[in-house]
Order: sequence, then C-alpha cells, then structure tokens
Amino acid sequence: GEIQRLTQDLARDIDADISADGSKLVFASTRLGQTDVWLKDLRTGKEKALTSSPAREYQPRITQDGSKVAYSVLEKQNLPIYVAATAGGAPERVCDDCGRVRGWSSDQSKILYVTTTGPRRAIGFLDVRSGKPDQWITHPQYNLYAPGWSPDDRWIAFYATVSPGVSRVFIAPFRSPAPPESEWIAVTETGFEDGYPSWSPDGNLLYFTSDRDGFRCLWAQKLAAGTKRPAGDPFAVRHFHGSRIAM
Repeated sequence: GEIQRLTQDLARDIDADISADGSKLVFASTRLGQTDVWLKDLRTGKEKALTSSPAREYQPRITQDGSKVAYSVLEKQNLPIYVAATAGGAPERVCDDCGRVRGWSSDQSKILYVTTTGPRRAIGFLDVRSGKPDQWITHPQYNLYAPGWSPDDRWIAFYATVSPGVSRVFIAPFRSPAPPESEWIAVTETGFEDGYPSWSPDGNLLYFTSDRDGFRCLWAQKLAAGTKRPAGDPFAVRHFHGSRIAM
C-alpha cells in the first residue's frame, strides 16, 4: 500500500509508536516549543498533548490495548520513566533513573528500556508493580539498542553495533537470568547497518531498517514459528531512494 502521512504540522514529530489495533498513535513533538508526548486518534483524527512541561519528554511507547503510554524524561543527568493514561490524568513516575523507554510487555507489567549509564548501552526492564529495574542483557564490546518484546513476550529482538557503521539484528529468548550470547539468534548477516527491529502481530515476521542496497530502507525477515530463526532471505518492504522522503 501507499505511504500515509499521519501528522500534518510543521513541527518535528518523531519517536512514533502505534497500538496493536492501529487506532492510537503516540509520538514526541516540538509543536508547543519543547519536546512533549502527543496522542493521535487515528479513527477520528483528533490530537492532544499528553504532556506539557519545560522538560524534554520523549521515546513514548503505548501498550497493546492503547490505554497507557510510558516515556522517558531528561532531568539533568537522569532519565526517569513516567506512565500516563491515554484517557487523561496526572502521569505517574515509575522509575527515577532507568533510561530510554522501548516497549511494554503484553500484560503491562514490564517496560523495556535501554540504559544510558556505564561503558556500553545495555537492555533493561522495569517491573512496574514493584518499581524494581533490572539490567537484563549486556555485552562487553557491543552497544545494544531498540529492544522489543514479541507479541507472546517469549522473545526480545534488538540490534547491536558490532563495528563502526555496522550493526546486526538479533533475537534472544526472554528469561532471567539473561541468555548468553551463544543463544542469541542472528537475524541479519554482518556488513550492513541493520537496526530498529519490529515484530509483526503474529510474531513470525521481523521488520527492520537496513542500508544493504545503498539506501536506508525498510526490510523484513520471515521467522520460523517455533524457533524464531530466519526462514529464507530478507526482502524489501519499502524503498526510500529519493531525497524527498528519506528514513
């Protein structure tokens, strides 16, 4: 299908995330003069600011049912996480210094985030009920980014920077303690800048960005249902070879 433009203002609209049924879109925008979290109802077209403060509020991620949004706030040197209801009300501070929000578990009990402290970027998750953060998976050489749970919460996809200008997409089973690198499933081969994986609703397809054809485009990889190992070759979903619209 054709690309549909979802925001029409002249501000910088970034960090978009969508509910599982495709009815609600959250994103960060500078349209009020600072970076705030906005919500758009894709059925009615109505938009509203979920946050409005001098602080930088960004990386919003919406629950599958569209009822809550988690986001990070830049407060001096800390990155606390807040949760706001899409229906309205005061946001709740759920972590004092975790990192950049990346997603929710399907039961809304955990929030994935990327740590911003330490020598390497790592993946952590926050138990929302207890308020306890846990640094889940790290690597001594690689920075790890953009983790996301599979729809059944059994797997996490992420990408790792393995060398300058080269990154690979991996999948690891979600359990505690975290699986060793030997159990990571390599979704993409080395030699390209692959990143930002995102699961299909049935968990058997993984979308990702890649520069493997010389441009930053949208690609996908079919996965075996039980093992989540790559099945066949990756294929292009949408090319962005022009200068007017580029990723």
